[in-house]
Amino acid sequence: QVPELLHAYAHSGLARDLPLVVAGRLPAQDTAFSPDPRPLARSLGLEESVRFTGWVEEADKPALYRGARGLVFPSLYEGFGLPVLESLACGTPAIACRGSSLEEVLGPGGLLVDAGDLEGLAHAMRRLAQDDALRATLAQAGLAHARRFSWDSTARETADAYREVL
Repeated sequence: QVPELLHAYAHSGLARDLPLVVAGRLPAQDTAFSPDPRPLARSLGLEESVRFTGWVEEADKPALYRGARGLVFPSLYEGFGLPVLESLACGTPAIACRGSSLEEVLGPGGLLVDAGDLEGLAHAMRRLAQDDALRATLAQAGLAHARRFSWDSTARETADAYREVL
């Protein structure tokens, strides 16, 4: 939901002091299904404040997460939400939307906002950007929460579920 992120960032007042980094492959063409966010950033006057990185290699993601004040992930529907968990595991709090698997993945490691609430998202972004004590508290809680997730425990729980069904 990059358009919502850009609108909230514009509304947050953070653009003059804190750049927004949008990581991930940009669409090859601007379509209704997959809009190119760069024209929107320009129309909102954010072209100097928003950095579009393009594709980020797996090996580079931890440095990107650790260098951020927070991850903003306003997705409305997610299968699991691995970027949120990766962020928490790097000690970076996250902002996510209520009503999806992201609530469980985020746990105490960040802030939840209602989907579509641009003012709420802007407010959460300001809080993470400006409140060092809050960010430190969320980072510690997120690190502890992220440790609960592992491929070993996922495999064990999946096998237990299969055994229970059989």
